[in-house]
Amino acid sequence: MKFGVDGNMVQAPFEFYDALAEHYHLLFEDWNQSIERQGGTLNSLLQIELSRSPLTILDCACGIGTQAIGFAQAGHHVVASDLSPGAVARAKREAEVRGLNISFAVTDMTTLGEIAQNGFNVVAVMDNALPHLTAPLLARALRAMSSKLNPHGLFIA
Repeated sequence: MKFGVDGNMVQAPFEFYDALAEHYHLLFEDWNQSIERQGGTLNSLLQIELSRSPLTILDCACGIGTQAIGFAQAGHHVVASDLSPGAVARAKREAEVRGLNISFAVTDMTTLGEIAQNGFNVVAVMDNALPHLTAPLLARALRAMSSKLNPHGLFIA
């Protein structure tokens, strides 16, 4: 636990999301419907921009898997990672229940050190992941993400 300038405790984002992982779906009126809606919208945009399928996609802030599951349901090859071990464990369980083959890793998006693969068609970082970063950390994260893209790859946030 860290303390802010005001003396109050500041919880690290991964600790917050670890604690929330088992209940995160409750933030949605219907989480399964949200997976389908977001997956449909994002996959339509990817088809317009990259006009081929299946794609290799790195979702580097996957949380409990909302977008990663949607990408995999559309037939894409997905690698999903997050800083929160609890969120990754939940996402992995959700993918298994749905019979989806998604590779998961716990890693920091500012380094992506546990992601060995390069040359992704798409690197995605969705929802509220980027606002957790300071300007220097955002610059590091963008360098790490761009290092994972193929030369004509697409970054979506």
